[in-house]
Amino acid sequence: LVYSNPFFVSTTIRYCKNKYFDKLINLSSNIAALFTFILNWYVLFAPVLADAAFCLSGHYIGSGLVMKNGAKIVRPIIIVVLILLFIKVISNT
Repeated sequence: LVYSNPFFVSTTIRYCKNKYFDKLINLSSNIAALFTFILNWYVLFAPVLADAAFCLSGHYIGSGLVMKNGAKIVRPIIIVVLILLFIKVISNT
């Protein structure tokens, strides 16, 4: 595989060597931003807690459906989502 963009090659090599360090830096900056927003009262806790509750319940229900029914449930859902995404992309152009 030949890359014509030297910047892509250098960033790919850098990413392969330092991806865990980059993830640690990203995590620490996200935590610092979270504390900054919380300390300055820029966080609305009611929507955050509702979002967290629905997210956790959705993951729990979704993983249960996959473990019980597998492809019988997942395949039609993925097809419907892809069709809806295709319609959205076509309608925006």
